[in-house]
Amino acid sequence: ASASEHAARCMAKLGVGGLPWQGIIDTRACSLESKHARSSFEAAMRIAGATDPAACLFCDDSVKNIQAASAFGWRTVLVGRTDRDTGA
Repeated sequence: ASASEHAARCMAKLGVGGLPWQGIIDTRACSLESKHARSSFEAAMRIAGATDPAACLFCDDSVKNIQAASAFGWRTVLVGRTDRDTGA
């Protein structure tokens, strides 16, 4: 689970923190559900006012988390050159 403060630090380090993002929705906003829970994706879309999953972007360093977002229809970006969970 990630907090928006951590996400903001990661975005700054990647050089995308200054882009005109509409916001960061973290696990606190999603009732502390895991990144794998369908309810967390539904809550994030509700908070963002999004109705089309393809309009949502999920960035993470875990292939497992990326797969969950992709299965829900979100666009995904694997951050880094290796999977955090396996090191591969």
